[in-house]
Amino acid sequence: MYIARSFTAWRTARSTAKKGSSLCSLIASIAAWQSSAVAPKRKILFLRKMNFAARRGCEKVIKLENEIIEKNKEYIVDIIDNGYEGEGIAKINDFTVFVPTAIKGEKCKILIVKVHTTYAYGKILEIIERSEKRVEPDCSTYKRCGGCNLRHIEYQYTLKMKQQTVQNLISKSTKTPIRVNETIGMVQPYYYRNKLQYPVGLDKNKEIVMGVFAKRTHEIIPVSKCMIQNEKAEEIAKYIFELVKQYNIPPILSVTHTGSPLNKALYSGALKNLTILNFITN
Repeated sequence: MYIARSFTAWRTARSTAKKGSSLCSLIASIAAWQSSAVAPKRKILFLRKMNFAARRGCEKVIKLENEIIEKNKEYIVDIIDNGYEGEGIAKINDFTVFVPTAIKGEKCKILIVKVHTTYAYGKILEIIERSEKRVEPDCSTYKRCGGCNLRHIEYQYTLKMKQQTVQNLISKSTKTPIRVNETIGMVQPYYYRNKLQYPVGLDKNKEIVMGVFAKRTHEIIPVSKCMIQNEKAEEIAKYIFELVKQYNIPPILSVTHTGSPLNKALYSGALKNLTILNFITN
């Protein structure tokens, strides 16, 4: 690490960047230069050039780091933990890989689908060692729907996962030891949501559909029965959808924003036995 107090530091930074060396020296140079007694205009010009050199160096360092993991390549990994959204976490040469639907303790063959600067995403090709907490999802659209992400895990275990997630967050943010109590679960973890929102649109065959958005897309997945939505609200939604088809009411097209306001949201109050139907416009 060097300390830069002259304009020649930029040349050194550029050389360091070309070699793909650590960016610690670049950062130290900028910090030292900012604190030195140099004319403001020269300081601004220097910082701009240092920023350019740092970016070039960063690209080199990232490239070297990512050589340990390649996109579209298969790996066998151990799932060492689960993230706050339930995704599995693995390490490949200390490089973090997130694996959706993987469970802590499993060994999986995965395919790397996306690589970022400090982490990557993989998808399961094969579960070599299966967790005893894994169960068969009770929903036919679970793998494509974006509404749930823990239905492949035993319910009682998901409560422990949530407790541990909160515990980790508190432990990181406070110096005072605080113990998080166990998560209070439901007797029957079904049909508990009091808000249902179903988009209405056209499928690939230009047929009108109602359901839920697929993960990270605006593709609508038809849903015949949802295991977490309020049953009364779902009944009303299906009735409205039949009227839409009967009277041939066109849905809103997300690209042209033409059509009728057919995105609907239903709010059901379990205590007051009240249901409110809203039509949401673009």
